[in-house]
Amino acid sequence: MGNWTIDQINGVLVYLMGLVGVLTTVYTTIKKGIDKGFKPINDKIDKVDMNSTKNYLVARISDIKQGQVLDDISRERFIEQYDHYVHLKGNSYITLEVEKLKKEGKIW
Repeated sequence: MGNWTIDQINGVLVYLMGLVGVLTTVYTTIKKGIDKGFKPINDKIDKVDMNSTKNYLVARISDIKQGQVLDDISRERFIEQYDHYVHLKGNSYITLEVEKLKKEGKIW
């Protein structure tokens, strides 16, 4: 099998290109199906994440308004959660309260 003809090389290349095309199509189809199937679950996870983030922030904002001072670790956690909230596109009363507390020098 030492001597390959142009036709044999061409045949192997066409076969390999066809195989890659079929495998890509199968992979894409399966991935889309899986993503579509998991979308409701991912949406619920995102909703739970947003609600738990809001609950944490509201509780800490309430603590700060009542005069409690956050220690370094708690302040760092608050900042992380607030950044996460902003990343989740949260924009509500929490943002207003955090900005107000920043101006008052109670956080950051």
